Amino acid sequence: MSVLNKTYLEKLYSNINDLENIDLSNKNINKIDYNTFKDLKKIKNINLSNNLIESLDPILFKDLFFLEAIDLSNNKLKNIIPGLFHGLPHLKNINLKNNNNLLLEKFNKNINFDL
Repeated sequence: MSVLNKTYLEKLYSNINDLENIDLSNKNINKIDYNTFKDLKKIKNINLSNNLIESLDPILFKDLFFLEAIDLSNNKLKNIIPGLFHGLPHLKNINLKNNNNLLLEKFNKNINFDL
């Protein structure tokens, strides 16, 4: 797999709209379509570790109100786009370990970054 999209999620998980946890680690993902997580309002945890992701669309996590944790460790991220994690009031943990010279914007001080 190289591109992650909503169609793939629907094949991987039954009852996609009720998901709270998504584990997409070790799937050789290098790109994620901007609307992959759209309408998945119950998601609390997303694991995208150990992939080949180089960048993230600025609206990828939009409207994931209950999102608490994102694991993006061991990817090829170079930059986190300003605003990517804004508007996520429950987000507390973001794992960004082992990415390529990652540049970060200023973030909410209540979020725990694991670098």
